[in-house]
Amino acid sequence: MGEGGQGGEGLEAEPLPPPLPPPLPSEPAAPPASLARRFAEQFGLAAPDIPREIGIGVLLGIAAWVVVLVGVMAIGMMLLKLAGENAIPKQPPAMVMWIAALPFLIRLAISLSAGIVEEWFFRGFLQPRVGILLSTGLFVLAHFAYGQPFMLIGITLLSLIYALLVRQRQTIWPAMAAHALFDGVQLLVVIPGVLKIMQSQMPGPAGSAALLGFW
Repeated sequence: MGEGGQGGEGLEAEPLPPPLPPPLPSEPAAPPASLARRFAEQFGLAAPDIPREIGIGVLLGIAAWVVVLVGVMAIGMMLLKLAGENAIPKQPPAMVMWIAALPFLIRLAISLSAGIVEEWFFRGFLQPRVGILLSTGLFVLAHFAYGQPFMLIGITLLSLIYALLVRQRQTIWPAMAAHALFDGVQLLVVIPGVLKIMQSQMPGPAGSAALLGFW
């Protein structure tokens, strides 16, 4: 009996471990992006701070306008020295004259719509798919109807500036703002100024260079 009792004491069960704490609730899965959000991301319209991007575009748009104007004027002066005034256009393109005759509000609407639509298509849609060079080439070809080679030089420079701006900012909002600002300055300020210069019949290379730079 004594030995049996001792054996029973040696077979006592070990205490059970404490129960595990209940699992923490898992975080809910993020809801799928809305169709509008996916569209914005696909075409470069997504941005954490859109007003800030527009402000950047306005500032850089002013700088781009000055750079392009100075560049085109420099090319014009070089052509004047190399080939004389015959190498410089004396009349603006017919399309420019037609646009200049439109009412103020229509010219304003053209400026805004061009900045939005063209940047959405060429920089938001084409550039990520075909690259900067090809999208810039297509952008220039789209403006070939002006029939003015010097305008195409400026348009090429502007397109490259907008393309690099989109690549740097990863959104097309700054480029849209810069483009709309440039077109607004051209259609509302520069073209009327050029027409006044033409009406005053400014003589000599200075007048030709002024017209060249403003186109």
